[in-house]
Amino acid sequence: TPKDGTVIATESGGLSRVLSNGSSITVGLAYIENERFIVVTKRNPAGELDTNYGLWYTPTTDFVTLVILILQPDGKPLLLASLGNEQTAFITRFNANTGHVDNSFGIEGTRLLDKQLYTGLSARGGLAVQADGAIIAVFHNRTDSFIFQLSSSGELINFGSIGPIESPNAQLNTVLVT
Repeated sequence: TPKDGTVIATESGGLSRVLSNGSSITVGLAYIENERFIVVTKRNPAGELDTNYGLWYTPTTDFVTLVILILQPDGKPLLLASLGNEQTAFITRFNANTGHVDNSFGIEGTRLLDKQLYTGLSARGGLAVQADGAIIAVFHNRTDSFIFQLSSSGELINFGSIGPIESPNAQLNTVLVT
């Protein structure tokens, strides 16, 4: 139905992805009663809140900077972000059907990457899912770049190495998997 210009997505704000049916998923941030949250919402193709999906608030321990949101082939939202003043990179995966954190991923739905993620004005990071379900994350700290590989369950596998691939004096921020 055509809209008259009225804003109906008052809870929205952040990173969004459009689903094949025209719905959209948005991951944003909220500060409610001195608590910080990552908020996940789903809107139907007309822009109204999908009440079957809900509105999910995931508490966080510090301020978060959102970097990139992708959808896995199974529809699960995958978020690359940074945490706190240290800008520590992390990936969180959400449930495709409800939006709450997918506790089968990493530790309680999140995998810390223990490297600083630069969150300045330039593009800051990339995420991709390989055909086997492994996840690739690429980002830099303004000086060096890091390429992490995680299993589909969020375990660090790093191409068989102990740590990520490091590229000194480079600012990689995009990943393409073919």
